[in-house]
Amino acid sequence: MSKISKVAVTVALGDYYGNNSTGYTALPFVYKNVTDLQSFLNDKTWETPVTVLDIAASKANILAKLQEVIANLGSGGWLVLYYTGHGARFDAGTGLANLKTYCVTFTPDLRYNYFPGVLSFLTEDDYAVIVKAFGDSIPNGHLITILDCCNAYGLIDTFAQQEDFHTVIAATSADSSAYYNTNSAFFSAFSQVWGSTFDQLQDAINQKMSAIGAPNTCIVKLAKNFQQATF
Repeated sequence: MSKISKVAVTVALGDYYGNNSTGYTALPFVYKNVTDLQSFLNDKTWETPVTVLDIAASKANILAKLQEVIANLGSGGWLVLYYTGHGARFDAGTGLANLKTYCVTFTPDLRYNYFPGVLSFLTEDDYAVIVKAFGDSIPNGHLITILDCCNAYGLIDTFAQQEDFHTVIAATSADSSAYYNTNSAFFSAFSQVWGSTFDQLQDAINQKMSAIGAPNTCIVKLAKNFQQATF
């Protein structure tokens, strides 16, 4: 099997939340977000497999897909993970230092009156394993994590291993909500400037978000080796 050079894994949860009495609101914008992103990346010759969507978007399935892609990336390959859905923080009652940020991924056990435990979801600890696996396998590659959810930066702000290869684009800070209409507010802004170099993205996105009245701000943490690169 020939190695691939650029691939985007898109993960979206929208109707799942409303259809399964999870206690979370349905997110109708996620489907347009992933379609728009895939169209943009396809024009840039990225491979964009079918979105990991709603009930398929379990923690186990997402991790397995990312590991599969990493195993098939060539030397110097690029991987985008785009997650759009609900994000949350789990407080075990032990103080701010022990908050865990997680993506509210699919589990059949989540209900408005029952929380199955943070380990049922994709947490910051789970994603740290993916970052390490990418760095170990493709040290000259570029991992781009795009989190379009509440509390987004909390999933990756504790990483020591940002280093040379990992760019993070987070729709919100660790303790902020995200806002949406047809697309999420972040995505509406991002899609207007995503042709910019990575070192220009944060200011460009936030200018667009401010222009549409979004109260949250985007945070971009740059890979040292790719600051002036583009998608």
